Parts: sequence; structure tokens; C-alpha cells
Amino acid sequence: MLIYPPNNHQTTSSNIFFIGSARNFCTIQNNSVALFENGNFAHTLNLNLGVNPIDINIDGENFTREIIVSASPTLSPLAYAYPYPYYANQESQDRYSLESIIVRPNRIDFHSGNIKPEIFILNPQTLILKASDNLKNNLNWIHYRDETYKLINIVPKSQDEYQINFALPCSFQELKQSKIENSKFWSCDYSPQDNNIVPTNIIHSNNIPKTHIICLDPGHGGSQSGTVSPQGLQEKTLNLQFAQLLAQKLQDNNINCFLTRNEDQEISLAERVEQAKLNSATMFISIHHNALPDGRDPILEQGISTHYYHENARLLASQLLENLTSLTSLKSAGLYRQDLFVLRELPNIPSVLIELGFLIHPTESEIISSIEFQEQASEAILRLILAIHHEE
Repeated sequence: MLIYPPNNHQTTSSNIFFIGSARNFCTIQNNSVALFENGNFAHTLNLNLGVNPIDINIDGENFTREIIVSASPTLSPLAYAYPYPYYANQESQDRYSLESIIVRPNRIDFHSGNIKPEIFILNPQTLILKASDNLKNNLNWIHYRDETYKLINIVPKSQDEYQINFALPCSFQELKQSKIENSKFWSCDYSPQDNNIVPTNIIHSNNIPKTHIICLDPGHGGSQSGTVSPQGLQEKTLNLQFAQLLAQKLQDNNINCFLTRNEDQEISLAERVEQAKLNSATMFISIHHNALPDGRDPILEQGISTHYYHENARLLASQLLENLTSLTSLKSAGLYRQDLFVLRELPNIPSVLIELGFLIHPTESEIISSIEFQEQASEAILRLILAIHHEE
């Protein structure tokens, strides 16, 4: 069974992955594809501009997929804060906007093309990042890798200014231009001056409001299936299954909650937000399971990520990520500040989107669809909500 890509799939990427499962064998372009123990596979193939006919054989069944590749009108397209390999239109120009920030241990990368960002050191624990007139700010991503969200907090101050707060006094190096995954970044190296100092609380969003009504939002539904596992499990089904399990646990513990959908139905993003407002929700949690765009390697990327937009949700997102990775077998895929509709349009309550692992991954898909994992993950979220509730 081949799950992805569909026939006549169009992309600007210079490579693509094939997701599916087989009982005995699979070949793509007459090359043998490695099967995992459960029969799932994730195979990456380079593409050429134009039409790419791909010959596939799964357990003796031969068929062809045509992948159509066109040039990207812009350079360095981003996906999940990272650029991906693509074919560039010769008429395209370098982007002069600040598009993403990747926070790594001992380094911060700013994706801004040829134009150097402006960095000002206020003190050993505070930097100011400015987008100049020539560096139009189009920032949609801040990706805190590993546990860097515990050390650094990047707070929007205006449309073109960000304050970078460090929990420990640090020494900083001059900005230098570097290439990451064939795209232009400016990098600032930092190092804590004293690792023995206990980090101060860098969350400047005050405490999470006392929670009484939880809005659980199972992503997708109806014709919007979301991603699909190598075995054919649709994300919309798994999202609803998990949200219903979590809702039952919350209700068993006398926590008021409701779901934006209780069945396989299509609901717009605006309707989900409106439900949260009409029901006076004091916390919004959207449940999803992850996928990847073309050009990325689905075998290499695993783990749970949490996403927020407004600063009043950052603490909740980071604590959810910590609880989920502590009580399940999955690692962290990072904390993201991301401009998503359901997060952006609920500015007055903590609103978080959780990606509970990669459904397209050959082995992680099996883990996250298991009852054991769902019990552990729902317990992790329940414990945090109870802890917040009992602060009253």
C-alpha cells in the first residue's frame, strides 16, 4: 500500500519521500526499499524539473506515480523553521525578510537572506533584535530546539523588534553569516558565563490563568483527513480518539471541558475559535499528529512538539512539552512560536497546539496510535491541568 505521494502530485522540492507498507517487498525505480519490522517504509528519492514518472512495485503489484516539479518563485522556502531543497526560479530574488529564528544550544540562527540583522546587547542577559528598513519582518517561526526554551525567551516588542531574554548571564560573539541546509542564516554564538548559577524564570507572561473550562480541539475532520500513517490510519481519526480519551479523564476529575467536534465532521478554523469564545473557555488545546512537507527526511524527524503564538501561552506550551516527553517514550521535537489561526485568534486565553508525534514515521506511527501511548500522553496533560487547577 502506497500512502504518499498521490498521482500527479505537484511540488517545488528537489526530492520527495514515499510512505507506505508492504508484506514482503517494495521497489521504487527498480531499487529495493528497506522495510521496517512492521512492514512500513519511508523512502526518499531525488527529482528533476518537469514530470517524473516513478515506477513502483509493492508485493508484486506494479504501478506508476507521476510527480510534477516546478521552480519555486521565491528563494529558500521554509517549512517548520527550516529551509528545504528546491528548484529556484531564475527570476526570483533573495528574500530580505526575517523569516525564522532557530534557537540551538550555544547558537541562535536568524534566517534573513543577505541582509544582516541588527543585534544590540543591553546587558549579559538581554539582546535586542531589530529588523531594519531593508529587512522587512515576516517572522512566522521561532523554533526552540532541545530544551533551549528553558534558557531563552524571545518576546515580540513591536512589528520589527524582538527582545531576547537569557536565564543566565552570557557572553556573545559577533554575528556571522553561515549556510544551513543550503540557505543563508546569520548566527550569534552565546555561552553562559557561569553554569553553576541557577536559571531564573525567563517566562514573562505571568502565571497561567486559573483554569475552569478546557476547550479540546481535535484537528481536521470530514473531508480534511490530515496526514495518514504508513498503514492508512488517518490523522483526523486519531486526533478525535485521543481528545475523547483526554476529555473523559478531565471529566472524571471534575474539570469542565468540551470538544470542538465529537464526530467525523468538517469544522472551519474560525468555527473552532468561535466555539472556544462562546463557551467561555479559559484554555484551548488543539490536538494533532505530525507530518512533513516534501524535501524532508521522514525517518530522521521524530518526537512531540508544542506550538504557541501569544506570550500568555508560552509557559503552558513549554510545560506540556516537558510533561509529555517525561511520561512517554517520545523525545522533544521542540517548542515553536508559530502564526497559526487557532492560536493567533485567541489572544485572551492560553492557546496551544500539540503535535503528538509523527504519524508518517514508520515506527513512531505505531507507537502513537497505541492505547499505551495515548494513556500516557493523556495522563501527562491531565496532571498539568490538575496542577494548574489546584493552584486556586
